[in-house]
Amino acid sequence: MTSSSRNDILRAVRSNLAASARFNDSHTVHGGIASLHGDGNRSEPSADLITTFCERLRGVNGQASVVSNPEEAATALQEIVDELSPRTIALSNSDLVLSLTSAIQTEAEILNKATISELFSCDVGITSAQLAIAETGTLVLESKKEFNRLSSLIPESHICLLEANKIRRTMGEVLELMASDLSPAVTFITGPSRTSDIELTLAIGVHGPRRLYVVIFDTTRKKTTTLH
Repeated sequence: MTSSSRNDILRAVRSNLAASARFNDSHTVHGGIASLHGDGNRSEPSADLITTFCERLRGVNGQASVVSNPEEAATALQEIVDELSPRTIALSNSDLVLSLTSAIQTEAEILNKATISELFSCDVGITSAQLAIAETGTLVLESKKEFNRLSSLIPESHICLLEANKIRRTMGEVLELMASDLSPAVTFITGPSRTSDIELTLAIGVHGPRRLYVVIFDTTRKKTTTLH
């Protein structure tokens, strides 16, 4: 896809978002997130954004732990790995992922640069995320900034390590941030994989992970919170 084509797509999306702006007030009131207005370039996370992201994630069968330091994050990650008891874990090349997984205790084989064929035999994939959307509990992974995005799509369970200040209120804010340096591939993840393609019956894990865990770093928070 050329740069011109990408810009055309982004302009079209922004145009449609602008056209629906008049519905935003009623949507945010009924959705319980009327207070989530703020600067898209914030450096400190908003407690409302974090709470809403966790609630929306829980609503689509994801799980979230909010931690305040690397020690708590390592503990949360260890608890998830203990629960899943994986045989093989695939890691992205995120510095955050590599740092925290070095501290966990597991008998699982850990693959730092898993091939596509190896990923299909992995039980768990661990990545970070470049952005997240509070309104929908969505993770945003950019291929230009992290390899391997397939670690979030192929294994049965996906664990994501997310910095709280990466959470934004809406898709529109996320698109604005990505517009100037758009990755060749951007993955939007909203809960575990699910589909109703077969006789309109909801099925989990057909096209991707059956389970999604998110560990959120909020350095302003004093106590760890876990939402199931």
